[in-house]
Amino acid sequence: MIPGIGIHGIKPGVAAVADGKYMVAVADNDYIWISSDFGQNWSSRGSTGAWKSCSISGDGKYILVSNATITYLSRDSGATFNAIGTCSSNTYGHSATMSADGKYIYARSSYYLKKSTDYGATFTTLTQNLGNHNLLKCSHDGKYVLAYQTSYTAQYFMLSSDYGATFSAVSFTIATYAAIYGMDISKDGKYIVAAVYQGYSAISGNYGASWTVGSIYGASSACVNGTGQYMAIQYYYSTDYGVNWSSRTIGYGPHVDCSFSGQYFAYHTASAGYLKVSANYGNTYSSVAGSKTWRCISIGKIIS
Repeated sequence: MIPGIGIHGIKPGVAAVADGKYMVAVADNDYIWISSDFGQNWSSRGSTGAWKSCSISGDGKYILVSNATITYLSRDSGATFNAIGTCSSNTYGHSATMSADGKYIYARSSYYLKKSTDYGATFTTLTQNLGNHNLLKCSHDGKYVLAYQTSYTAQYFMLSSDYGATFSAVSFTIATYAAIYGMDISKDGKYIVAAVYQGYSAISGNYGASWTVGSIYGASSACVNGTGQYMAIQYYYSTDYGVNWSSRTIGYGPHVDCSFSGQYFAYHTASAGYLKVSANYGNTYSSVAGSKTWRCISIGKIIS
């Protein structure tokens, strides 16, 4: 458990859980920030740290946060956190992931994965060596798991379609010295979207069997909604399963995420920037929090 961890500024009250209602964001040398009203108001949890990545379950109960060395899990909406895995020092790395309901959790443990099928109550270590991976994502139902080692020459990642029981290499050809900096996968694992360093994007609509490579400047983050219809890479958006893309004037956003339906999008601006939230499928955004070096923002997803 993190010493001195607690809750700051929490207001009582219970509201019905809806898709996108809960969000989590982390910043350098700061607290873990939670919203329970679609990103409009934020309160801090835990202790300050150099946080790098985060995710939250649809009901807001389960929260994953990582710094450069350790991943922590909360099973009580951020009241307490416990260490569950190790991390890569890569700034863009996400060393843990979970299903939308928090039932399935996967966390990096050196070259292996630790897996929970009971909301983090217990973990087992999977036997397959996945290499020094620092990007980890699972589908909303937890069945499909992606593991990638950020490398300028590694043109493949590891994919499981059986809840992590087995992994196989999925190849893609983008360009020499092009590394994936962000990726996401739809509810059923069919759609995979990747943000690739040096101005590329990679989209698969058939479980990684084939890829469409595009050009998006400075891409470092990607997200896809539950059905695969809505996607975002940096500040480029698609509303037709990745077929067509358009730029939206929202400013440079290092990290982006969306709700299961795609109605809610959120991103953070660079340096001492702001958290931005959209409630209309990414068409317009409003600033909801700022003046921090934000590293990650995540939206809770309610599967419908």
